[in-house]
Order: sequence, then structure tokens, then C-alpha cells
Amino acid sequence: SEIRDTWKALYDRALAGESFSHYATRQDDGRTLHIEYVFNPIRTAAGEVVGYSLFSRDVTDRMAAEALLKDQQEQLRQLNESLESQIEERTRQIRTASSVMRITLETTPDGIVVVDPDNQVIDFNQAFVDLWALPSHIVGLRHTETMLRHVVEQAADPVAFGAELQRIQQENLAYSEQEVKLKDGRWLRVLSRQPDVLDEGVGRVWVFSDITEAQLAQERLVQNQERFQRFFELTGEGIGIGNRDLMSLDVNPALCRILGAPPEALVTRTL
Repeated sequence: SEIRDTWKALYDRALAGESFSHYATRQDDGRTLHIEYVFNPIRTAAGEVVGYSLFSRDVTDRMAAEALLKDQQEQLRQLNESLESQIEERTRQIRTASSVMRITLETTPDGIVVVDPDNQVIDFNQAFVDLWALPSHIVGLRHTETMLRHVVEQAADPVAFGAELQRIQQENLAYSEQEVKLKDGRWLRVLSRQPDVLDEGVGRVWVFSDITEAQLAQERLVQNQERFQRFFELTGEGIGIGNRDLMSLDVNPALCRILGAPPEALVTRTL
């Protein structure tokens, strides 16, 4: 029969000098048992095979445990692959976000500095370096206090500027804005903002914008207005100012003399 042929083949292997294990199953009250048969040749002192030995043992529980372990290992392998995939994707997203942030930082004309919750510098762009003429050794050092001292000393009033920066940090202001004049005549707008989304790594973002041209234009406008006002008051020519509705808005002393009327009689009057 097939079973007899199988066992004869096993015996022949052992008698041929081979040591091996053979696994078979059998049913026992509806339960499948796994049996291990261990074959070993029996040799004489001279090494001649004269027989075989056979040991058998029930390895059902062991094989069940091995199967469970194998299944758990497979689940762990799949979980590791999933985690590795997620980590790779997250790493790619972080790198992409980092690249976008770096491009954004370096393409804006404003100087930007990012500090952590302890007010230690963690990043800045080239525009910040250029605005404050930071020496290369300070840039390379990235030491917050050294960098801050170099910045504050360039203000026309370094004491006031330094005190204001310290106040912003101590009071932990969510937003601040100020205009600072530098010793070289430039004007900078200094914005400070805490991130809208809480981030354990970022405490505050500082933005420095060169507003020198706008400030100078404003100063020129004020000067022109003052010159016009002096001319308006002192000239011997009568001057009146009105709007599109022909309402008189302002008159100078010369016009009042010429018309022989006080200012209140002429202003806000329809011509």
C-alpha cells in the first residue's frame, strides 16, 4: 500500500546512513495531531550501518506555536513595511515643505528670523543677513545673543530698540509692529508674530522690512505740506480751497482781507 511504501522509503534512507526527521499527521477524536519521527542509522565501530533507530514525539503544540509565531512575524513584517512606507511619505512631505519654506524665505525681500520658544534663533534668510550687514563669523556662529547685539547696536537709539525687543519677549506678545531708524539713515519696519498654529519648535517669527523710501517720501510730503501752509498763511495773494460741491473748505488771511470778510464767513460756504 502507499503507507507501506512511504515507510519503506524512510527505512531505506536510514539504512543508507541518513539522519533525518519525518512529519506526519493522524486523527485523534477529531483532532489532528502532528507527529515527528526522527530516524538515525545505527553503525558498528567500523562505521557499517547495521540498523536504524526511530524516535517519535507529538509536536502538535509546538507546530501550533510555530505557526502562530510565523503569523505574528508576518503581521509584524507587514506592519513594519506599512510604517516604513508612512515614514518615507512623511519624510518626503517634510522635505517638500522644508524646500517650499526655504524657497519662500529666500525669495522674499524682507529679512526673516525664526526663533524657538526660548527665543533662540533656529533659522533666518539671506535678506536678514543683508539688511543688518551681519559678518560671516556671526552668521556661521548662529549665536542668538551675539546676533541680537549686532542688530540692536545699529539702531539710532539702541537702548530704546533693545528695551522694546526685550519687552516683546517678556510679555510674550502675540503680535507687535514698530518702525526703527538706523544710524545709517535707513528705516525698518519690525514685525513680530507668534505662529497661529501651535508648534513646539517655533516660538516667534520676526520680519524686517526696509521702508526707507516710503519713510523719506512721507517726510517729503510733510515738509511740502508745511511749506505750503507757511506760503498759504504768509502770501499776499488771496487763496481759497474748495471741493467739487463748490463748498469753501479753507481760506488764507490774504483772501479774507481782500474780500473784507472773516474766515468763518467764508469757510463751508457754497460759492
